[in-house]
Amino acid sequence: IDNKIKLTDQENYSEFLYERSLILSDSPDARINSLNDLAKYHQQNEYYEEEIQTYLLQASIICEYLTKFGKLKGE
Repeated sequence: IDNKIKLTDQENYSEFLYERSLILSDSPDARINSLNDLAKYHQQNEYYEEEIQTYLLQASIICEYLTKFGKLKGE
């Protein structure tokens, strides 16, 4: 099904990958992996700004997770 969505509407496919990552929000590792798929998709289609935004989102998820467990001290 992913290939059908990918071929018909690139914007919807991006949204699908993002929504999939939200479903996995209880597992940071799974969400990061899902967002990796989105970043790769943006890179393949030369959507570099979106690719960077995806990496920034991943960084914020990692910082939030580390702060929550006391591994990274906030201000």
